[in-house]
Amino acid sequence: MASAVLLISESPGHGQILSAMLRSMSISVEQVRGLKDAQEKVQCTAYTVVLTEASLPDGTWVDVLDLVRESKCRLIVTHHDADARLWVEALIRARI
Repeated sequence: MASAVLLISESPGHGQILSAMLRSMSISVEQVRGLKDAQEKVQCTAYTVVLTEASLPDGTWVDVLDLVRESKCRLIVTHHDADARLWVEALIRARI
């Protein structure tokens, strides 16, 4: 099975850059702009990884964590101000 990444980001450039980087590894990237669109995609497609910005126009990374919790995909959260505090919060919420 080919790997697939769901990117949740408002920036169209992020999807283009990520797709270009991963195409050579046979990894497809599909991009949506917010939580609502991500919910529809996750119900229909088995993603290997969901990559999301911490803040979305219609939710947060916590909402995305809840969305993917029952699936086997991994969640990666990005933020321009990411620091150890964000990663600790993510680990606590993931119940690691």
